[in-house]
Amino acid sequence: MFSIIVITYNRPEVALELIYNLNDLGAIDPLLTEVIVLDNASTADYEAVKSFIEGPTSVPFHYIQSSENLGVSKGRNAAVRHAKAEYVFMIDDDAEFADLPCLHHVASCFQQSFEQRAVGAVSVQVRYWETGEIQRNLFPHKRFQERKDLDSFFTHYFAGAAHAIKRDVFLELGGFPADFFYGMEEYDLGYRLVKSGHCVVYCSRAVVLHKESPLGRVTPRSKHAMMWLNKVKVAWTYLPKRYYWSTVVMWSGAYFIQSKGDLFGWIKGLNRALAIRKHTSRQPLSQSDLTYLRRCEARLWY
Repeated sequence: MFSIIVITYNRPEVALELIYNLNDLGAIDPLLTEVIVLDNASTADYEAVKSFIEGPTSVPFHYIQSSENLGVSKGRNAAVRHAKAEYVFMIDDDAEFADLPCLHHVASCFQQSFEQRAVGAVSVQVRYWETGEIQRNLFPHKRFQERKDLDSFFTHYFAGAAHAIKRDVFLELGGFPADFFYGMEEYDLGYRLVKSGHCVVYCSRAVVLHKESPLGRVTPRSKHAMMWLNKVKVAWTYLPKRYYWSTVVMWSGAYFIQSKGDLFGWIKGLNRALAIRKHTSRQPLSQSDLTYLRRCEARLWY
């Protein structure tokens, strides 16, 4: 059984479309137990969403109002604590399920295993709403051309926009990192899943359509800075130290290019990335964990 988690912020129109979609899903799929909607301190008017949820629906909806913007990680952590089902499916508020049997495909993936590693999380296929093309930056592997046509494969991280995870495992591992306001939280939790003896599987049969906004939730420059710092934290915490250094170098260059030469931001970001060694404890993966990553052809250098 599944609890679906939706974290919403200042996008009531697309959130309402998703609510309609989930209500249709609940009408035909007995695997859907409940839908939990957490409003991340939106300033936009969500009365239409609340009105629909309070009316007769095909599945129980639970609306939670946060008094502050918790960000993605803390928002999802807070919502999962209200979930009751065995699995939680997290979907962005600007997405919809393309096919209503989606949860059945995901449930079957949780029955798989890889070299005695039980599946802890399932990443689904995310396509652009407008074009139907696979969204490459939400594909859970860097070897996109080699793997885009595969039915499924094992990997070490998942698409943050649409994925499912065992609720008990999520809570046992402490959920997403609370200090990651935006970006790379799926890598951090993915490594902790691997470290705990689990694996992640990609399921192409379960499809979500993403109406990604070009405006985003934060400015592009802030987004790149947060992603840079968080990816460096992940590398320092879980990987051999050489991957920390390569991540610092590669992501610093990427930030400088993407920010169009923001020297002040680059210096600030580099200092913060180097300071991670003093303020973040290492929890390195074991040799067997690293072997799993290599079997999955994980990209570790950056």
